[in-house]
Amino acid sequence: MLMKKVMLLMLAMVALSQCQNPNNSPPDPPPHYYTFDEVSKPYLDQYGPAEEINKYTSSDYNSVDWWWWSKGFEVTFVDTSWDDVNGWKVESTYSFTPI
Repeated sequence: MLMKKVMLLMLAMVALSQCQNPNNSPPDPPPHYYTFDEVSKPYLDQYGPAEEINKYTSSDYNSVDWWWWSKGFEVTFVDTSWDDVNGWKVESTYSFTPI
């Protein structure tokens, strides 16, 4: 009788574990964290080093502005916990008449 109860308990545990992951698929990988270097590389490749850099940091918000005055272009990168991106992203770009 005890053996029957143990077998029923084991079957119930197997059934419950399959309910939690019905396809027996591997767990989702952790989300990719976008580093500043990854996000800024295309701008470095296209424009070269920025002519002016402005940084702002607070507890949940980081912002970096890169200015190319002689090329008439600016890009703002942000890393904040208030958006749906894990890490850095391009917040905005601005084109203007070169100075």
